[in-house]
Amino acid sequence: MQKSTNLERFDNWMSWKDNAHQLTIKSNLSKRTPKQLNQSVSGVCLSMGLRPMEDFQVTMYEVRFRTKTFLAMFKMNFNDDE
Repeated sequence: MQKSTNLERFDNWMSWKDNAHQLTIKSNLSKRTPKQLNQSVSGVCLSMGLRPMEDFQVTMYEVRFRTKTFLAMFKMNFNDDE
């Protein structure tokens, strides 16, 4: 019996807990919304050649990666000072 895609994605999300990066909006005065932050994170990951749901998953408060190497590459490329 084959797992459904959603179950596989959820299993990945749970197993990638150690490869997570917390996302925060710096202040209440920030013009960046959670949706814009999500798009920015996804853009960085896509520019590095990572595949959504296969190599990374993003929620409103966190991004998780399949490997620690992907997490390290993301941290070197993501500018969260905005």
